[in-house]
Amino acid sequence: LANQSKNMGFLLTKSQTIVVNASLQVQGGPMDDGSIFACGDVASPPTGNQKQAFQAECQADVAAHNILALLLSRERATL
Repeated sequence: LANQSKNMGFLLTKSQTIVVNASLQVQGGPMDDGSIFACGDVASPPTGNQKQAFQAECQADVAAHNILALLLSRERATL
C-alpha cells in the first residue's frame, strides 16, 4: 500500500501512513479537495498514531459521518 500511495501522490509520514486532518480528510495528493478520507491503520490523524482496533472504529464513525456531511453539505465532525 505504501508504494501505491507514493505512486498516487498522497502525502505520507515517515511510518508510511497517509496524512489526514482531524476530519480524517486526506491532506495533499492528487485530489486535495477534501473528498478523500482515510482511517485505521493507513491513516495518521493529528490526534496521535495509535494503531488499536477501538481507535480505528472511532475513526470509521467519524469518517462515515463526514462522508455523509460532505454529500449533504453539512458540518463535519472532528476527532
